[in-house]
Amino acid sequence: MRVWMTMMVLANLLYAEALKVVAEQFQADETTGITLFSGNVQISRGSDEINASEVRIRLDEKRQPIEYWADGNVSFHITAEANGTYSGTAQHAHFIPSEQAYRFNGDVELLQLDQKKRIIGEEVFVNLSKGSAMAVGKAKRPVIMTFELEERLD
Repeated sequence: MRVWMTMMVLANLLYAEALKVVAEQFQADETTGITLFSGNVQISRGSDEINASEVRIRLDEKRQPIEYWADGNVSFHITAEANGTYSGTAQHAHFIPSEQAYRFNGDVELLQLDQKKRIIGEEVFVNLSKGSAMAVGKAKRPVIMTFELEERLD
């Protein structure tokens, strides 16, 4: 019964929009509040989506999601009303909904589609509520950022 209740909560996650999860396997642990989806995981809600080999979701005592972790061949598409549309890839991703904070690591490529910006690095941190971003490279693989400049008319 508790597993069914967890699934019902997941179906009504985040602002009452339907959350669809497709995976080869599902596990829920009521004592830890962790729900695990594994095997070609595809999660979508509205226009947002995340795909990975495995996704863990931690729920609070009210069964609301407070953290998401995605591991293995992560790809994502995120629309933030005030901050644009993002897509990209990484090996790992961590998302905290209450802070609109994302941490991507492992061969990260992040695209801000509406502003035509691209960041490549080993780790990329984005906080949509604060409008901030930071990227970290490796010794022989620096951060690369590309963006289009507007033409100046003098």
